[in-house]
Amino acid sequence: MIRDDAEALRTAAELAEEFRPGASGRDARRELPRAELDRLTATGLLAVTVPAEHGGADVSAVTLAEVFRLLASADASLAQIPQS
Repeated sequence: MIRDDAEALRTAAELAEEFRPGASGRDARRELPRAELDRLTATGLLAVTVPAEHGGADVSAVTLAEVFRLLASADASLAQIPQS
């Protein structure tokens, strides 16, 4: 579970490095990034906007934008998921 902005950014950067190598191949094959989405979900990064009083990290808007940027730098498909 991600607890704060710094951990959210660190996790997003680590995932970006992990996802980057296969991104162009997935895109060329028009393949949904299922394994990557499972990994993204498992980290808790998709829940970083949950308010602290409900057990979430409640990250700032600036941090959330940086999370999107980091993910998009590796795989634009994955960066679309958290904002949906």
